[in-house]
Amino acid sequence: MTTNTTTALLPAAVARMQPRRDTEASFADVLADVRLSDYWPLLADTLTCAVGAIRAAHAGECRRRDCATCAAIADAATWVQAHTELNDTACGCNPGCAHRHHIPHPTRGFQP
Repeated sequence: MTTNTTTALLPAAVARMQPRRDTEASFADVLADVRLSDYWPLLADTLTCAVGAIRAAHAGECRRRDCATCAAIADAATWVQAHTELNDTACGCNPGCAHRHHIPHPTRGFQP
């Protein structure tokens, strides 16, 4: 039996949090099959759900007053909320809109 030295040096909880190869391949297949215009919204929505699941799971377990994990989850939830606020703002712009509240696509620039 061989042991991954990186994993062997990590605390058990951190080792359990490492990406699983089978799941990683499955998620990569999903993302690879998505049209480019849907890629970033899907990724943002998926990460939003993941942060929510982490938040719910930890909330049921944590009893520490100054928990670093709670603070990290709050930061992640704040980024998610900022993203949601920016992207859910109704706008009557034309398709070429470049208002500040629209997030630029990494390869195609601003899009509504």
